[in-house]
Amino acid sequence: MTRCAAELSPGEYTAADLDFFAGMSPDRARDWQLTERGEAWVVEQDYPELVAWLDKPDPLPEVAGELREMLLHGFREAVANGPCGFVDDALSLVSAWVSRSMR
Repeated sequence: MTRCAAELSPGEYTAADLDFFAGMSPDRARDWQLTERGEAWVVEQDYPELVAWLDKPDPLPEVAGELREMLLHGFREAVANGPCGFVDDALSLVSAWVSRSMR
């Protein structure tokens, strides 16, 4: 491995005392909220939007250099074999955090 990136959340999406959407663009907040609709929505709506976005000539004009290339490579790799991994990731982000020891 030559590099690693982690996308982190400030806390559980459903935490009562966290304004999860503070500072988030309205479009991005909408995407998070729509993901709660479940697997069918992610497969039929969210995944195709991501693939279409990646097909644009310059999907990340606001990001430059190595960071841009790393992000685009990661997104493209995530969707290369179909929606399954993307769906799992998307749904895990809007699910309650429960550790194995809490079950």
